[in-house]
Amino acid sequence: MFKIFQPKNLWAVGSKVFFLFTFLLVLHSVASAVNGDTLKFDFPRDTLDIGSVNEGEIAHFSFTIKNHYETIVHINQIYPTCGCTKTDVDTFFLYPEESKLLSFNFDSNGRAGLNYRLIRVFTEKGLFDVYFKVYVVPKE
Repeated sequence: MFKIFQPKNLWAVGSKVFFLFTFLLVLHSVASAVNGDTLKFDFPRDTLDIGSVNEGEIAHFSFTIKNHYETIVHINQIYPTCGCTKTDVDTFFLYPEESKLLSFNFDSNGRAGLNYRLIRVFTEKGLFDVYFKVYVVPKE
């Protein structure tokens, strides 16, 4: 009637489970190390509230990052994950204890309602994410 799965070599199944568990644990550790909580930067960790803007307008906003490493850090790329968000800055160096203001533009055209967006900042020390939200008042 019903066939119960019985592996011929229980050790082989157990070792595969062990290696899978180990791989997932290492992957989690790497992800934790890359996330912004372990980086020595000041940057917005809470979602930036840009407020509201009328549909079709450009919302301008900025935030500051600061390097707390004892060495120069290369900001490799600043990547807004949506085509609606632009910046003039792409790559630069931050000296120890130096701060830099990063400015962005959000194009609200065709984006009525509440928008949550993400900006990824890639550095040689890891990456960090900055989230922002903006409410776009629909055209009447």
